[in-house]
Amino acid sequence: MKESNTNTDNSFQKYEENKMVVILKDSLDDYDCECLREKINNEVKEQFKKEEKPEDEFAAFERDPSLSIENIELWKNIKPDIVGRVIRSHTGANRVREGDFVFNYKNGFHEETAPENKEYESLWVHAGQNTDPEEVLIAVLDTGVNREVIPEDYLWKMKIENPETNEFQYVRGVNFLVEEQNKDQNLYGKYEINDDHKGSHGTLVNAMIIEQFKAAGKSVKIMNLKTHNYNGEGNLFSMVCAIRFAEKHGAKIINASWGFYSNELDVLEPLKELITASLAKKGVVFVAAAGNASPLDDDIFLQNLNQKGGDARNLSDHHFFPAYFGFDLDENKKNIIVVTTLSREGESRSVSLKQNYSSKVVDLGIVADQSEGGLEKQVFKVPLKAKQNLLAKGNGQSNPLVFGSSFAAAKATGLIGANFKDIFLEESKVKTKHYLFQNEVAATLLSEDEQLIDKIIDGRYWENGAEIA
Repeated sequence: MKESNTNTDNSFQKYEENKMVVILKDSLDDYDCECLREKINNEVKEQFKKEEKPEDEFAAFERDPSLSIENIELWKNIKPDIVGRVIRSHTGANRVREGDFVFNYKNGFHEETAPENKEYESLWVHAGQNTDPEEVLIAVLDTGVNREVIPEDYLWKMKIENPETNEFQYVRGVNFLVEEQNKDQNLYGKYEINDDHKGSHGTLVNAMIIEQFKAAGKSVKIMNLKTHNYNGEGNLFSMVCAIRFAEKHGAKIINASWGFYSNELDVLEPLKELITASLAKKGVVFVAAAGNASPLDDDIFLQNLNQKGGDARNLSDHHFFPAYFGFDLDENKKNIIVVTTLSREGESRSVSLKQNYSSKVVDLGIVADQSEGGLEKQVFKVPLKAKQNLLAKGNGQSNPLVFGSSFAAAKATGLIGANFKDIFLEESKVKTKHYLFQNEVAATLLSEDEQLIDKIIDGRYWENGAEIA
């Protein structure tokens, strides 16, 4: 891990070169943490000796025994029943930071526009893949997928050995919540990727990605990695594991239609390094939602407004992660693409009043299908057939409407994956935002609006995409 350049108060230790960060799934008391640090330190030294490394490669451990402990940092869950809360602790100091790592369906996924799970029949076009034989692999880190709705033709698969029968079988995704309980109070299974979220969040994200591939006549495989539970909550450990899994198994794009507000930039440095450095090195593009208004987080921000000023919807002031990791990054190296939703009135476009913006963070605006409530809520049509019982509830739409930057990000993921397919399938190609958006394909696909330059980098937006039949 490289040294952090983030400005923090003097009481909080910076990350240092070669620091080891260990993320624990279970809580440990201070004594156990100390023992674990010592054990890791000893095992590291023993490993150096076994591999007959030169003495000077672990001389730092010998010169200052305390250095070896200070360079091992533990992240531990302090309340296992509160998914997503982690603290960072250091030996010999009372320095603690907390960071919530949560996606919540109530934040930008409102019930009145998000019908309950299993209210859908199928994709509008239920037929198999397009004739294009080359597929783009996209990892979706979300609440899973309803396999009765999304045809398996679109789902990635992995061959595993069944430990009970010693026979090989195929699975369609991986669940990274295996030590958590589902809504029936049972533990999730390792390969149980059913979307149990009441708003079908993961299933909708799948559908919107596929919609863009169908429109472009391209083929896609979606790697569903379940990182959020039935309440739409995720945790840091599961997220890091899922990102590493997607990276290792060849995902070209990772869709992150979730996020959380935090001011603890230094605490999140390992996640930033993973997304903006490790993934970038492998040529993986990370598409992130810009985030929506959150009453609780906005109240906290407004309480501090007199001290620092700012706008709760401006990501440069009110930090929403992982989107904020794209803040002021070198455009030539940037692999994270942050997406928000736009409305259109005549020739005028603007960012939804309930979604985030920033001229230093947000890369792309997606024009919504229609507006509800003026500029406050821009909604997208769901490319799924609604069941008759849903229509009877008074929705009046053959296809329901959903709101949130989650769905703008999903559309952008499909748009980018389908239209820049050749770039993603060529290993030698550079996969950065700058390279993609300066490509000749982008010139015909994306537009720029001077009125948006103070809200979106270069005022870049997209509209008139795939229409729902």
